[in-house]
Amino acid sequence: CGRPGESPQRARGRSGLVQRSLAPMLSQIFAAKPTVSVGCGPDAPPVARSAAAPSSWWTQWSSVIITAVANFGVQYNYAAISVALVWIHPLFGQFELADSLCNTAAFVGTLIGMTSFGAIGDILGRSEAMVVTLSIMAGAAFLSGMLPMGSDISVYVILVCCRLCIGIGAGGVYPLAAAKSSEDCPNPDVNKKAQAAAWAFFWRNPGQIWVYALGIILALSLGVPPKHYAAAEGAGAESGARHKSSLTAVDGGLEIFIGGWDLAWRIYLASGCVAPALVALAAYWELRARPAKVDGADISAPRPTRRASLSSHPHAPFAPATSLFGSEPTSLRSKLVDAQPGRSLVCTAGGWALFDFGFYGNIMLLPRVLAILLPKKTENPTDGTAAFVTDAYVAICVAAVGVGFTLMCVPLIPRMGLKNVQILGFVMNAILSFILGCSWKSLHTASTGDGPNSTSALVGLLVLYTLLLGSYWVCNVTTYSIPTAVFEAEVRSTLHGLSAAAGKLGAIGGTLTFAHVLKKAPDQDMGLVAIMHSCGVLAVLGVAVTWYGTPELGPPLEAFSRRLSRLTRKTYIRSSLV
Repeated sequence: CGRPGESPQRARGRSGLVQRSLAPMLSQIFAAKPTVSVGCGPDAPPVARSAAAPSSWWTQWSSVIITAVANFGVQYNYAAISVALVWIHPLFGQFELADSLCNTAAFVGTLIGMTSFGAIGDILGRSEAMVVTLSIMAGAAFLSGMLPMGSDISVYVILVCCRLCIGIGAGGVYPLAAAKSSEDCPNPDVNKKAQAAAWAFFWRNPGQIWVYALGIILALSLGVPPKHYAAAEGAGAESGARHKSSLTAVDGGLEIFIGGWDLAWRIYLASGCVAPALVALAAYWELRARPAKVDGADISAPRPTRRASLSSHPHAPFAPATSLFGSEPTSLRSKLVDAQPGRSLVCTAGGWALFDFGFYGNIMLLPRVLAILLPKKTENPTDGTAAFVTDAYVAICVAAVGVGFTLMCVPLIPRMGLKNVQILGFVMNAILSFILGCSWKSLHTASTGDGPNSTSALVGLLVLYTLLLGSYWVCNVTTYSIPTAVFEAEVRSTLHGLSAAAGKLGAIGGTLTFAHVLKKAPDQDMGLVAIMHSCGVLAVLGVAVTWYGTPELGPPLEAFSRRLSRLTRKTYIRSSLV
C-alpha cells in the first residue's frame, strides 16, 4: 500500500528498501509492544482481527516457550527428591516417615495448587496467575537446596515444607499452562488448540530425562555415597555429625568426599529453580508488553457470559471473572452454573483418575520389576558412583520410551480427534495389561531357567512391559489436553484444575493399593499378575468413561479408518507395481 498521492512504482521501491533493512524489523520485534487478540475465527470483531495480526508471531511463540519450559520444570522438581535422597540418607539418616512425607507433601501441595490456581487463572488471567505459581515453585526449589541446616529432624522438616510449596506451584502450572497454550494457539480448530497443549506437555519427558542426566553429572564430579553405608548408618535417629564421623572412621579417604556429597544434593535440588524462575520472568515481561486497550477498546473489562454464545463458540474470547462466589453474572460461581459441566467433568475427572490410578501404580512397581527382570551382578561395596550411574542410564532409557510414544500420539490428535486417541490409548493399555497378566508367570519362569528359550522369554517380557509403559503416555497426553477442548474459556482453568486434582487422587489410590496388593500376595509373581489384570480392568473403564462423556472433537474414527485403508491400499498397489 502506498502513501496518499504516491505512484505505485515509488511505493514498490520504498517497500523493497524497507524490507531489506534490518533495523525496522528489530525495532518491530523488540521495541514495539504487541497487541492482544481478543478473539479469533470468522465471528471475531474486525478490530480484534486487524489488531492481532502484527503480534501473532510473538504471542504464539512466547506462549509455546513459557508453557513448555514450565512443564519441564514441573517434572524436574517432582522427581528430583528421589535422586537427592541418594546423597541425603547417608549424611542425615534414613527415616521411612520422612521419606513418605516428602512425597506426600508434594502430592498434597499439588492438589492445593491445581484447585486454587485453576480458579485464580479464571479470575486474574492465565499469565498473571502463571507468574505467581511459577514464583512459588522457583522460590521453594531454591530454598530446598539452601535452607536445610541443623539436626537430622530439622533438615527433613524443612525439606517437607519446601516440597509442599513446590507441589503448590507445580500444581498451579497444570491448568494454567494447558489453558494458556491452547488459547494462544492462532489456529481456530479445536483439535489444533488441544494439540498445542499436548506439545507443551511433551516437555515433561525431557524434564524426566534431565533429572537423571544432571544426577550423572554430579555423581561423576562429586561422587555418590556407597549404598551399604546408607543401609548401615541410615536406620537410626543419630545426628548428622555422627553419620559423618562413622563414614570417615571406616575409611579415612572418604573424608574428602563428604563435603562434595553435601554440595551435590544442594546443587541438585536448588537447580530446580532455574526453569520456573526464567519462565516467570518471561510471563511477567509478556504482561508488561501487553497493552490494556486495543484501538480504544478496554479488553481488561470483564464481559457477562451467555450460555448460548459460549456453547456455539467453545473458544470464545476469555473474560476474567469479577469474583469467586459473588451473585453477579460475571462471578466465577455464576459462570460455572451457566456452563453446566457435569457430564464433561465426569469424563475428564473420571478418565484422568482411572488413568493415574494405573499409571502411578506401575511407576511405583518399576524398580521392582526391573530388579526382577534384570538382576544386578555383584557390585563393589565401596563404589556408589558406578551403581548410581548404571541405575540412571536404565531410568533414562525408560523415560525415552515416553518420548517416542508422545511423539507418535500428538500428531494423531488433529487427524483422529482427542476422543478417539484417548480411546485408542486405553484399548492398547487394556490389551497389553491382560497379555502381561496372562503370560507373566510362564515367561518369568522360562527367563530364569537355563533352557534355550530363556533369552527369548526375557526379551519378550521386556518388550511387553516397555510397550505397556509407552501406552500410558498416550492417555497421559490426552487426559491433559481434553479439558482444554471441552470446557469453555471462562471456566476452563478451574475445571481443568478440578480434573487434574481428581487424577492425583487416583494416583494416590493406585500407589497405596498396589503396594498393599504386593505386600499381601503369597509371592511376587502372583501380586504382579493381579496388578496387571487390575490395570486392564481400569483401562476398560477408561474406555467407557471416555466414550460416554467426551463429545466428538474431531473426525470420526470410521472416517479415519477409511482414510487409513485408502492409504494402505495405495501403498500396496504401488509396491506391487514396483
